[in-house]
Amino acid sequence: MSVDTTAKSHGVVPFSEDEQHVAGNAHSFFKACQYDATIGILKKLSKSHPNDARVAHNKALTEFCKSSKTKVADFKKNLSKVLFIV
Repeated sequence: MSVDTTAKSHGVVPFSEDEQHVAGNAHSFFKACQYDATIGILKKLSKSHPNDARVAHNKALTEFCKSSKTKVADFKKNLSKVLFIV
């Protein structure tokens, strides 16, 4: 398995095999519109990967979808936070 040196230089810790599996579960829950389960998984992943913009983005998107896409201002605010991670 190769290590992404770009990710390491940006302070992003690579996902373990178990975490990749858990992230896959989050994706499945998201596709099934099970947003609470998705957010729960993403919160756990964000604890071990606080500088990962993908996790922050996916959490923001999931929260937006959970709101039936009505909380646009919150979504924009959360996306702007993602920009500071990158």
